[in-house]
Amino acid sequence: MNITRAFVLLLALAAVCHAATSRAIVTVQQEHHISEDHSCSHSLTVIRQIAIVAVDDHALKPQQEQVILSPGRHVLSLRVSFVVGSSSGAAHPSLDEVFKPHRYTLDGEFCRSQSGAVAAGLPVLKLLLIDEDERRQGAKTLRTR
Repeated sequence: MNITRAFVLLLALAAVCHAATSRAIVTVQQEHHISEDHSCSHSLTVIRQIAIVAVDDHALKPQQEQVILSPGRHVLSLRVSFVVGSSSGAAHPSLDEVFKPHRYTLDGEFCRSQSGAVAAGLPVLKLLLIDEDERRQGAKTLRTR
């Protein structure tokens, strides 16, 4: 009986320790092929690649497509390389977010600007953070930056 009790206690402690050390996992969604982006009411041919270059001002060498973080507030510095139509370049946005111990997907899309903010009609990058754990439970999880 003592062996069974010790085994059950060990399993319970392992479960508690695992829950206490849970991490947030952020994975970037890559789009390496040409696609038509109709999400912003305009059609754009886009090739895009996102990389995480720093977490909380600590540079990552090499750039990462996935990071594992402790739950809480973190700032992810990103590099987004893109080709939109005949334009190409790179953007360096940051994402300041409070992360739960969940799995996240970071995605992005380009839209043509309708306002005077981008007078030349260049595309505007919209970051999308998707909480995959909440999405599996049916919650609305898409956050736009």
